Formats: sequence, C-alpha cells, structure tokens
Amino acid sequence: MVDDDGHAKLSDFGLSRLIDATTGTTGGLTITTVAFFVRWCAPETLLSQNGQITKAVDVYSWAFTSFRLSTGDVPYTYLQQRSVLFEVVHKRPPKEPVAALRHAIPDTNKLLELLNCCWVEPNDRPTITEVKW
Repeated sequence: MVDDDGHAKLSDFGLSRLIDATTGTTGGLTITTVAFFVRWCAPETLLSQNGQITKAVDVYSWAFTSFRLSTGDVPYTYLQQRSVLFEVVHKRPPKEPVAALRHAIPDTNKLLELLNCCWVEPNDRPTITEVKW
C-alpha cells in the first residue's frame, strides 16, 4: 500500500489477526483466511500452538519481500514447497543469490546483513522502525 504522499506502508503479509494492544500479541481470532505462503512465513507462525504471534513475523516477512524485490527471486526458489516447509521450520534462511544482488545492489553486504538480522529468533529481530538501510 502507498499513501497519498507516496510513502509505502507496511501491510499484512498474508496472516491477519487481531492484535492485543496491551500485550502486542495475537489472539486466536483470524480476521482473514489463513492462506499464506510458506516461503514468506516466519517459523513461529508455522510452529505456534497457542496463536501467540507478535509483530516480529512482519519483520521476517518484510525481509523476504525485500529479498524478492532486490533479487527478482522468490525465496527458496531452488526448492519444492514441501522442502521449503522443512527449511523454514528448521529456521534455515534461503541461500543468498549474491551474484544477482551484487549486480543489482551497490552495497550488497549491508543489505545481506540487514536481511539476515530479520531472519533470527523473534526476540532478536529489529522492530520495523529499527530496520534501516
């Protein structure tokens, strides 16, 4: 989404839920159909048994969206869907297409560092306001 001033806005990455304003976690109520793509999904989204998912999943998904926009590649493009599920659940980020990035992005190392810090454990991820490149 883009506002009237041309600023991009962070939006739902396929898993919309009600957020409890006091705790910052989700309740069990799903607002939209939970039809998400495993390639873009944070591991805790797939592994959560109690529905307690934080905004950190959006930072994870933002990094994969940035990966796609920067490289032209879908995350885990070299794997079939069921293999992607295994990689995501075991918290293995995709192989970095460094050649494609180096061609498209002048400061590749800085971008890779930023993306990699968004794919760590939820509590170790930056907030979206801390994500800067």
